[in-house]
Amino acid sequence: MRYHPASALSLPGPTMSDSPPRALALFTDRNEQRANIDAHLERLRLGLGHTQGAVLSFYGVGGVGKTTLREKGIADFRAKLARDRYNIAPFALAELDLDSDSIRPDLPVALFLGRVRTALRKAGLATPLFDYIYLTWLQAEHPDQAIKLRRHTQGEGAMAGLLDIADLIGNLGAAVGLSVPSMATAQGFNKLFPRLGEWFQHSRAHQRFDASPQSWSQRERTERMPTVLALDLLEAIAHHPQTALCLVIDGFERVQSRESRPDAQWALATLVAEVLHCADTLPPPDGKPLRGRIGFIVFGREKLRWAEFYGRERVRTDWAREINDQAELLGLTEDDARGFLIEKAAAWERAQGRHEIAGLIQRHLDAVLRAAAEHLPGRPPSFLPYYLDLAVLMIRDNAGAFTPDLLGDTPAELERRFLRNLAPGHLRALQALAVALEFDRGIFDFLRARGDIEGHDFAWLVGEHWSFVNPAGDRPGFHGFHRHMQASLIASLGPAEEKAWARDILTALLDRLFERMRFERPADFGPVQESALADAISLLREHVADGLLDGETALTRALAFEEPFEGLQAASLRRPFLDWTQQTAHRLLGAGHPDALVARSNFASLIGNAGESSTALQLFRALLPDIERVLGADHSNTLITRANIASWTGDAGHPENALTLFRELLPDMQRLLGPGHPATLVARNNIAFWTGKAGNPEAALKLLQELLPDVERILGHDHPHALGTRANIARATWSTGKPALALTLFQDLLPAQIRVLGAEHPDTLSARYDIASLTWDTGDPTAALVLFHTLLPEQEQALGPDHLDTLSTRESIAALTGSMGEPAAALSLLHPLLADMERVLGAGHSFVLDTLALVKHLEAMTTRRTE
Repeated sequence: MRYHPASALSLPGPTMSDSPPRALALFTDRNEQRANIDAHLERLRLGLGHTQGAVLSFYGVGGVGKTTLREKGIADFRAKLARDRYNIAPFALAELDLDSDSIRPDLPVALFLGRVRTALRKAGLATPLFDYIYLTWLQAEHPDQAIKLRRHTQGEGAMAGLLDIADLIGNLGAAVGLSVPSMATAQGFNKLFPRLGEWFQHSRAHQRFDASPQSWSQRERTERMPTVLALDLLEAIAHHPQTALCLVIDGFERVQSRESRPDAQWALATLVAEVLHCADTLPPPDGKPLRGRIGFIVFGREKLRWAEFYGRERVRTDWAREINDQAELLGLTEDDARGFLIEKAAAWERAQGRHEIAGLIQRHLDAVLRAAAEHLPGRPPSFLPYYLDLAVLMIRDNAGAFTPDLLGDTPAELERRFLRNLAPGHLRALQALAVALEFDRGIFDFLRARGDIEGHDFAWLVGEHWSFVNPAGDRPGFHGFHRHMQASLIASLGPAEEKAWARDILTALLDRLFERMRFERPADFGPVQESALADAISLLREHVADGLLDGETALTRALAFEEPFEGLQAASLRRPFLDWTQQTAHRLLGAGHPDALVARSNFASLIGNAGESSTALQLFRALLPDIERVLGADHSNTLITRANIASWTGDAGHPENALTLFRELLPDMQRLLGPGHPATLVARNNIAFWTGKAGNPEAALKLLQELLPDVERILGHDHPHALGTRANIARATWSTGKPALALTLFQDLLPAQIRVLGAEHPDTLSARYDIASLTWDTGDPTAALVLFHTLLPEQEQALGPDHLDTLSTRESIAALTGSMGEPAAALSLLHPLLADMERVLGAGHSFVLDTLALVKHLEAMTTRRTE
């Protein structure tokens, strides 16, 4: 008869926990380590953190291990502070637990630091500099989307470490003395940015970095985030000299890479190094360094190798001194393991009235210990709690016929025998859920509806009576298996038909996620789609690693998930995934496989779209000979690669060279793809574009006029490419000195843009700006001023107040006002505009210099009038 754990809840007995005791939840007193935690925190409290290492590092498997050591050590220190009635100095203990399967070493820097920021916020620390950078990063991460100022519902955004934007905006407003009036609209959000720009100019960060975060590239924002967050910590101490703070990170193995690269581990090391390099001191009479009140405690499985990885940075850190490594934490000692079995496990069974099971545990202690023991060279045996829990479950489940040989002699044997001992339906349910990696009731119901899980309830499968399944820390409602159990469940899929069944489940899960990720427009890509993409990435990566998914299928799926994207949506998730895709394709399929070539092209395109045009150009140039060798010079992908080389050549600042490359490419495209192929049409458009950029607007206009009928015939009159070509014709017409005709062309185009693209689309707003400008250019400044005034609030709403188009409209309003005989009114508009431009673009930007010239001209005009 098989034991049903839920039945234990109704049995009488002494007052004890309803759930069976778990060795994984047992705390083994590690007095030395707890004393080290206390000493580290006490030094920070006294402002003496600089006298010893800034980072206290615990590593190893640790029985209950590191997590309970962290919880107990922090609780002890908090209790000590509470007992000290004379201590009124605040101590901020920010705790971050990364122990979730959704967190990997390639977790994007912004999302890792977003989690760190949330932990700091919960500890009462404000991080306005980081919040400002994060907000500008988030805007670029989700282009063409208005950021909704509302609070997250439970679990929303937690998957990727996204912050509660309403909370973030509110904190930024408080930092600059501005109350954001409404979280339901972007009004307060838009008013916030000018104030933030002024505030940023006087911050520690502005002393390090030029211009404003609005003008930084996405790469610069990411690279500067750790430094800026460190500056927030230092600023907190400078403003509150009695405060001490410690960032405590558990589960650091989740982001602990084994090489030097700009990843989450690098971000933490950079943050720490920035704190350590600060030479500022607190004012007398204290006079201690700011860094003396800031410390870090890290719990992970492996020793920190920062001296090896980051020892050659430009400003070096003595990591050998600054990292205080603690001895490796192993499993439970034999005394602790025996104590758990007798005083916890057997006592609980006896309290439930199951004396037979309690007796079996006590009589077969040696067999349990032998099966659960881990033997390392030169060390006494240690006992992982996970295996002790499995042994107790085996005894409980086989109470009527238990013999010691059921357990086996090693942890691996114990685990295999435990799985074989499960009822077939139970094992099959666990295997199905293991394919999903992390699962909630929705995934359970999906698999049950398919027939993969039969006869089991979700609450029973994930109940506390099972020590090998736990809640996913950062995803409410989700669960996952202990890492050993996850690996064993996948490995237990032995026969070919079982693996085929598991692959069918994986296919169904990926199909489900692909549907959940579906979006028609960039603006539709939100938290649901982002979560689906992240889950798909985890499934593909994990099941290639464990062998369930073959390389070719994985790459086909990876490319399909990438295909809907254009531009920079979710770039922080996609970039490491695309990098993994190209490396995996090269490793499993070979450098010459077509999917490997497509993966390289996708990665290069994202790099270029992220603003790294020179790097993208190098990647595409390196790709071209390989793609010609494998596919041939006349293959469509070869032609597209040549087109990418031409485009990125122009974007890298060489318009004439880009024009030459496109002219050489077009005949090949027309011959091989046909004159009506979309790629051929795009090439013709690019020739016209770079012709204009090279200084020949008349020729560019002629080319565009020849192109338009073909685009409309092949793609349709309402296709975005057709509308874009019409807009380019109107602008080229204007460039050739025909503003009235250009105005008519834009006025005819605008209704179609509103209907097809939407009133808030950037192309639609750009056309309205051109209409207002042309109205002025054709002699009606009063009507133009009305159009600009009407456009400005809609640009602020859709694009943001610091967008270049929004600033251009403000400049046009001021210039028009001055030209209409009101120079003083114009100057009152230009002075705050100029400050915003310098903040956003930098003082040396050509747009800023042109506006400065206009200011000087109007000031001279005002002076002459006064005289």
